[in-house]
Amino acid sequence: TGEAKSGDEDERLPDDFLNAESRAKGAVRKEGGSSVDAFAAASPGVPLRSDRKKLPQKPRGDKGELLSSEIRIRAPVLADIPALLELEDQSWPPAMRHTREELLERINAGPAMANFCFTLHDRVVGVIYSQRVDGMAGISKERWKTERQLASASGSMLQLLRVNTFLDNPPELTVGATLREHCLGYANDLGLSQVCAVTRTSQYPQTEGQTYAEYVAWRDPATGNSRDRGLNFHLARGAKVSRALPGWRPEDVANEGHGVLIYYQLEGLA
Repeated sequence: TGEAKSGDEDERLPDDFLNAESRAKGAVRKEGGSSVDAFAAASPGVPLRSDRKKLPQKPRGDKGELLSSEIRIRAPVLADIPALLELEDQSWPPAMRHTREELLERINAGPAMANFCFTLHDRVVGVIYSQRVDGMAGISKERWKTERQLASASGSMLQLLRVNTFLDNPPELTVGATLREHCLGYANDLGLSQVCAVTRTSQYPQTEGQTYAEYVAWRDPATGNSRDRGLNFHLARGAKVSRALPGWRPEDVANEGHGVLIYYQLEGLA
């Protein structure tokens, strides 16, 4: 999951947005369907959920006010490739960006992959890529460039691969957090019990003489949170750290090549 204004930030969904999401899920259940049904039935470009969500009104100060506007989460299509490439440019250093060919492979992949775009007025402003895998054991044997080999249509766990959002998105949108929530709900609808990701820190190093593993393991005694904004994107939502993975992203100089394996236990996750 990404860098800069990527999904790996301490983004939170406003309470009224979360309540709207809960109501929407309830409405889908009453209709006898689910987000999985919508995903299975959707052809490219068709919304994955029948409900339309509206943003809460938030003051914008000297930039005016962001009025309620329609947003949508849907599968990416071929026409989205330019926007998806721009999202890669804004979210990752050059050595860790996906190419056009790799993005095409992802959006054309089979049922093991689940990719979702966040659109505002039909403009793509964020994306999340994920795949089903057979647990976390195999992840440490791969690297980010070969993680696609872990995909399994019958996998018992959903792996979040990366979340990318535009730097100039209004913070009220909480695009990364919304896409994460969508994937957690999607995995739950599939009957999966866990979601995992290999994330990265956004502020290491902060303390001289502290190893990467020590930095990742540190928690505030009062809150249980990390000092790192990137890790807190997941930890504050209920994820746990499994371990640091040396060499997961060799090109990631800022993280000394490490990735951080995290997981969500969906049962009991509010």
